[in-house]
Amino acid sequence: MALESHSELELAKEMGQDLEAKYAPKGGSIVVDAATGQVLYEREADKQWPVASLTKIMTLYLAYEALESGELSRDMTFEVTQKDVDISQISALSNNTMVLGAQYTFDELAQLMMIVSSNAATVLMADTIAGDEGAFVDLMNAKAKELGMTQTQFYNASGSSNELLGDYAPANQPKDGENQGSARDFALLSYHLIKDYPQALKNTSQYNLSLKEGSEYEESFTAHHLSLTGGPTAYEGTDGLKTGSSDSAGYNLVSTVKRQGVRLISVVMGVGEWPDDKAEEARNRLSNALHDAVYKEYTYQRILPRGLQTINDRAIVLEEDLYAMVRRGEELDFILENGQVSLDDDVVYLSEDGQRSSVAYRKWVAPKPNLVQLLRRTWLGITYQWWLIGTGSFMLLIVGIYLLRGGKFSRKRKSNHF
Repeated sequence: MALESHSELELAKEMGQDLEAKYAPKGGSIVVDAATGQVLYEREADKQWPVASLTKIMTLYLAYEALESGELSRDMTFEVTQKDVDISQISALSNNTMVLGAQYTFDELAQLMMIVSSNAATVLMADTIAGDEGAFVDLMNAKAKELGMTQTQFYNASGSSNELLGDYAPANQPKDGENQGSARDFALLSYHLIKDYPQALKNTSQYNLSLKEGSEYEESFTAHHLSLTGGPTAYEGTDGLKTGSSDSAGYNLVSTVKRQGVRLISVVMGVGEWPDDKAEEARNRLSNALHDAVYKEYTYQRILPRGLQTINDRAIVLEEDLYAMVRRGEELDFILENGQVSLDDDVVYLSEDGQRSSVAYRKWVAPKPNLVQLLRRTWLGITYQWWLIGTGSFMLLIVGIYLLRGGKFSRKRKSNHF
């Protein structure tokens, strides 16, 4: 089955998920290999669309970057301000309960951002990193440009519309600003998050979450990502990443799953209309079906073993095995270029730094023959070999006669009797 010739709903039906037409992604979709950035399926992936709380993936990326640089530390605590309390009380926003003076660790804030989708927790993280949310938004847009997210523009750190945030919207941003992006852009961002900070998945993988247990700030939650283990559309191997929904966006989802050593990232944008509870589940069923279709179509396998190979009529020696994500049953051709052997195909990557599967090779050089080998190739050597064969055969004949005579030779002696 050629995936690219099928719509998302057609693939979903093939995989046993029969979804109504109204749940087709209006904002595009994409599935990529998380190891290399190889695009395995896409449809309208560059269409600009409201991203809603998918925004928090960028906030998390910058938080881990700040942790890596030393601006933040795992030992520090984040203290709730009155601003955070006020944002947590905006009923139209997804939040946890923030209490003035309460303190959270880095991981607790990350879990509130990614699992609970707390806008207040996200603003607290952004303010701590950059001093204020407006400055943080500048960092977000700079990072988006650096990563090559060409359809993305951020106006706040959480993904809400600035109109809903009201007085709590960043002062340097338009009051009607609403974060925009594309399926490809957010696959690219997620690819970099997992590649650069794989530990981030520890804060995206729980369906049931309890924080501050035994304290006055204790809270329990269930994730919006329904494909996590324990969720109603649980899909084996799912360990993140982020949901996003709003009036203008419908239901968005970035999901990542790992099976049999292969990690995929999928993005679906604009599934259904807000608020439609069935659409919330439909986006996960659709994402699961896209994963199924890709796992069925592709396999990650060894396509060339290390050692001596003949490629394009050239004898070469591969330094190591070559593995790649390929369509099942596909005929493979190879390219030899700049000391590397790779697949000759039309693979598309998320960006120019996509890691095409390749391994180093060297030209095979026949070993120089030693003296014994040279002798074997000359007339003298051949004569000598035949002499050895003849001598050996004669000796075998003598031994055979000896054995046939009982293991001894005798000779006639003259008798002493007359």
